[in-house]
Amino acid sequence: MIRRIPEGKNISARTLAARLDRFTPEWLLTGTTPQQFFARYYDRGILHLTGRPPGFYSRLIDFDDIESLLARSSDDLRKNLVVCRNGMDYFQRNDRPKSMVLMVREAFAEGYTIGIYNAEERWPSIARLARACTEWLICETNVAVFLSPPGTQAFERHFDIYDGFVLQIEGQKTWRIFAPSDIADPQAAHGDQIEPALPRTVTLSPGDLLYVPREYLHEVSAEGDASLHLTIAVKTYIWRDFLNDLIAAAGERQAMLARACRLLPGRGSAAPDLPPLVKRLMAAVAPDLGDDTASLVLDRARGRLAERLSPLPRSLFFRHQRRRSVHADDKLVRAEGAIASVLRQGNHVVLVFPGDSMAAPPAAAAALRFMAGSTAPFSIGELPGSLSEKARLLLAGRLVKIGFLEILGDTDL
Repeated sequence: MIRRIPEGKNISARTLAARLDRFTPEWLLTGTTPQQFFARYYDRGILHLTGRPPGFYSRLIDFDDIESLLARSSDDLRKNLVVCRNGMDYFQRNDRPKSMVLMVREAFAEGYTIGIYNAEERWPSIARLARACTEWLICETNVAVFLSPPGTQAFERHFDIYDGFVLQIEGQKTWRIFAPSDIADPQAAHGDQIEPALPRTVTLSPGDLLYVPREYLHEVSAEGDASLHLTIAVKTYIWRDFLNDLIAAAGERQAMLARACRLLPGRGSAAPDLPPLVKRLMAAVAPDLGDDTASLVLDRARGRLAERLSPLPRSLFFRHQRRRSVHADDKLVRAEGAIASVLRQGNHVVLVFPGDSMAAPPAAAAALRFMAGSTAPFSIGELPGSLSEKARLLLAGRLVKIGFLEILGDTDL
């Protein structure tokens, strides 16, 4: 919905200057109120606020500030710098200048958008705005600044996993926004892999604000002159976070919740071992998961552990030529220290282990879980599930290649 400031109620320069002395939700949402925003738009739909003076955001940052910031280039700035055109990363090029300033000049002239993430760490006014939003929403916020050449598009169609407040500072940008997607993986929404319904089109002018909830597909292009906008990314506090904090708070008062969880992977739900309080919580929070609830929870815990670990520095170098292809009669063994978990993510399953991960079709889940929990050598004929022998050989070959499996007798011990 577009909210326009009624005629005769435009903000005076004096009032605007007074509000800019301290960034507040009321100032950010000029044209509506924080109460109306929460009631009608937050986590629910798009909000476009227009009718503000073109210089409404001039105290935040401008083109000269961006030049000054880039001139003070550093390795730390490079970590937060993205230079992109139609989804292509400028820094993948080998023929770019060595100087940061010259790189940015060349890239911008060739139609690349310049983006600076975590801008709140570099610019005081943006830091104040980000902190005001954090205090207001009780959520972590980060700010990204985007400078785009005329008539260009930085990223292909995608959606974000955070809510965004877009503040148009200079120039114009047209946003094509689609209904929320059911796709669990944002990367799967890039490009033309999906074709959603007709979009809503919003053109932002200087002084406009656009609120886009997370998981709304969008693509954005600069119109007319060069465009400068910033996006306040809000990592929304969701009910899952609330439940995590609820359990943590209960754990401070329930001594039983502070004791070791004795469930072992591979024992199904292990319902007899569950304390009564845990059983009641599981029944209340996840009744639709059935008897596999405990196993699913432990898979997630094991996956988090595996992601934090690095591969053991073993068998990095070998003295003899090693075979990468897997034969039907080979004996395979899980690499030493390759703690693993198999998780369901969207339309595929993912094997997570120290240093890497691998996605596979759901039909491979049983075989992957068998290998993740194996403690003795096995052959592909022992793998459970419906995969054909050819598919099992391909799957095992991939796992050998990325270091999760080893062919027994083909390693240097």
